[in-house]
Amino acid sequence: MTPSPVYALCDLSSSMQYRGARRKMELVQEVAASVAYSVSGENDVFGLIGYDQHVLDDFVLPLSYQVHEALERISAFTDIETLGRGSNGVLEAAPYLSQNRGLVFWISDFHQPFDTIIQAMNMFSQHQVVPIVLWEEEEYRRLPRFGLGTMLDPETGHDRTIFFRDSIREKFIAAFEQRRLALEDLFLAFDSPPHFISGSFDAEAMTHYFEKYMTA
Repeated sequence: MTPSPVYALCDLSSSMQYRGARRKMELVQEVAASVAYSVSGENDVFGLIGYDQHVLDDFVLPLSYQVHEALERISAFTDIETLGRGSNGVLEAAPYLSQNRGLVFWISDFHQPFDTIIQAMNMFSQHQVVPIVLWEEEEYRRLPRFGLGTMLDPETGHDRTIFFRDSIREKFIAAFEQRRLALEDLFLAFDSPPHFISGSFDAEAMTHYFEKYMTA
């Protein structure tokens, strides 16, 4: 049987430095490592692509049966300092993918503009994309009811200092909830239902998601 190419496409931009209960970068690390381990167990081939404003050569590895080097690179994610770096590098990722149809686990918080996500999905159309959405409830639910606070703007991915009151707080919560629904609709249009992770990574839950939506 021909081995299936499987990739972890990892957002390593500034917004992944956000710390709620944990740093998002740690979740990227755990999910990517879990994918790599699973691939090695199935005798498929694994590739790694990391990006921020551009694809990062130090975090790109071609398809291989041997995942040890990939795991070493993944373990270095938490050493990355990416302040001030965007996530447009995803638009450079397609040439790094196999010519054969494969699985692309796209791991990100998807705070970039929808136009960028749609453009990337069109570029990845030859492959089955598995969007893994990393959100933290602290980003939008645990905001101050009154006083100054820092908020990650879901439209731009940048921090904003805001004087909060109840009406502003509710507005931001509603914006995030609307964005979640919009992301679900966007990915479903590409037959790629997203899997949301908040707080901690549950490998079993992701396996159930994958079996339900991606192997039907």
